Amino acid sequence: MRFTWRALVTTLLVLGPLNFEVAATKHKASQELEASTTIVLQKELDWLRNKLNAALVLDKEKAYAYARVLGFNSLDELQNAHPDVKMGLPVYYIRLDTLRAYTSGNDPWPLLKQTNTFLYPIVVPGKNKESIQIRSAAMVHIDADEKDKTIRPHLSQLEGSLSIPIRVLSEARESILAKFLHCDYFVISIPALQKRLLGLHREGSCDFNVIDLSQGLEHSLKNDSIRSAKEAFTTIAEDARSDKYDMPMERE
Repeated sequence: MRFTWRALVTTLLVLGPLNFEVAATKHKASQELEASTTIVLQKELDWLRNKLNAALVLDKEKAYAYARVLGFNSLDELQNAHPDVKMGLPVYYIRLDTLRAYTSGNDPWPLLKQTNTFLYPIVVPGKNKESIQIRSAAMVHIDADEKDKTIRPHLSQLEGSLSIPIRVLSEARESILAKFLHCDYFVISIPALQKRLLGLHREGSCDFNVIDLSQGLEHSLKNDSIRSAKEAFTTIAEDARSDKYDMPMERE
């Protein structure tokens, strides 16, 4: 099986293991991705710390409010925050026109498109030395150069609401996800519907299931939150076909 450099990078954290022949290359690329992503995210956190420390002098309330948008309970938490790139999740997206064309009962897997984008948690120390708490998350797009075999991560977004998929995965491992620990996990984004889902799947051993994250963390952690992808996308496609997602016509 032959992998191009770009395809290799996009499959590092994506569904299904690579074969043995490319295992060494995969490991090296994975280490490079983790190292370069850590540098990018650490620089962003340093910039945010400096920005908020300066803002404290002018308007404390705005500084605290911005820290909360980022997902932190205090500025002290931000000071101690760091990325955990080993917990990253790949992000897929679904186009509105493709979703509207989905037929109930069909395999929904072809709806998903790769994005070269990953979601990484931003964590802070927990109550004891060995524990961590997920406070925020960063959306990172990966550019892979075929010629010089370099990996260049670019930060797209960082805020507290992005942490929900990873928090669900972390907090539900011993409860509702106990039967699905052999699955691969990923995020599904449907921009037109402003909806995100946590996907669970592995070819041949784990059926395609999803958790709708649009109703928040508490609802996502309930036992009945996991649905088969076929059932879920039948409902989502019906909603997508309504005219509320159509762009308004411009007046001439």
